[in-house]
Amino acid sequence: MLSAPLQLNNPKTDRAQPPPSEMHTLQQQQQQQQQQQQQQWQQQYKERQQRRKKRRKAAANAEAATAAKTEVTEAATTAAGAKEEAAKAAAAAKAAAAAAKAAAAAAKAAAAASTEWG
Repeated sequence: MLSAPLQLNNPKTDRAQPPPSEMHTLQQQQQQQQQQQQQQWQQQYKERQQRRKKRRKAAANAEAATAAKTEVTEAATTAAGAKEEAAKAAAAAKAAAAAAKAAAAAAKAAAAASTEWG
């Protein structure tokens, strides 16, 4: 790539500088390299952002699932409590019906006794 011999352009430091045409080529190569690095950095940045977004979404879904599980558990507990209360109410209703039957029988007996003695 270096076709022309190097020229000494800076007598103070006595460093060799490539001719202007090669300098232009080197600048273009540097610019391309910088662009490639920038593009690579941008691509990596986007990938990191996507991974973060997926992690946040997964965390939110896990939290929602936990909340739903808690609600289902609470609903099941409430339903079990309601079933228990209904069973108690049914038992109380049976007891009340039995008491009503006993009261009716007692009233019948009292009526029969009063007509016999009356």
